Amino acid sequence: MRLIYEFGANAIIFAAFISPITVSVAAEQLPTCPGKHPPVELPQAMQANFKKVYCGRNVSVCDRRWGNFSLLYSMIAKDERLTSIPLVSTVMATVMTETFSKDLAPDTVEFPPNKNKVLPQYWIKDPVTHMTYQGRGWGQLTHADRYKWVGKQIGMGDKLYKNPSLALRPDISYKVLVGGLLYGWHEQYRKNEDGQQLIPTVPIRITDFIAPLKVDYMAARTATNANCDHRTCKDRYVEGKGFIPLDKYITRGEDFRGYAMYVEKWLCSSDQLY
Repeated sequence: MRLIYEFGANAIIFAAFISPITVSVAAEQLPTCPGKHPPVELPQAMQANFKKVYCGRNVSVCDRRWGNFSLLYSMIAKDERLTSIPLVSTVMATVMTETFSKDLAPDTVEFPPNKNKVLPQYWIKDPVTHMTYQGRGWGQLTHADRYKWVGKQIGMGDKLYKNPSLALRPDISYKVLVGGLLYGWHEQYRKNEDGQQLIPTVPIRITDFIAPLKVDYMAARTATNANCDHRTCKDRYVEGKGFIPLDKYITRGEDFRGYAMYVEKWLCSSDQLY
């Protein structure tokens, strides 16, 4: 997926390139509160915690961010597929990573590219619809073929492809976001260590890495973006699936993990201020 860049919970650290080795073991950890279900409503203390970490002095920006965060959670709370706090944290971290620079809005549209850069394919008008298919919505859906495919998966036929702005509606934005993460609509495992060739029949799902007794937030990020954040890259093998980038090369992986861990901590200790 195309990203809207903004520094998140953790600063991105660029280290000197060291040729990595391919590993098959994921950086897993135990959830903070295994077995605990997400609360029906956002904990009262969470607003204070959120604003302390993710808001500056601009009150209107802060209120807008919290309002969009709350809207997203109100939809999640009604979704019977999201039964654990780590799954919820992963969904919310995806939105925070993709749309923070637009205050987590469901109608976020990707910034135009720098004029000095080569246009990605999805910025070129489609010969049939004369539309462009840049990132839209909470999940930043991109590429005409994905608009076609995802539109059909959520029961819209070709409507989303013919009118991509529909992806900005909160209800559709949510369906694209969560369906893409749970069912692997956005990314596929790679065939080999260089990460260049896709395996079209093996989608990356967040449930590959988020389970009741294990979480690997860094790897879960690849369900949205499995491209290497480096010109040269060696991937790691996920048993029975295929290759994804090593943690150090996952695009905005550290930011994503930071967001997810904050949300998980806040939902687990619902009444605690930090």
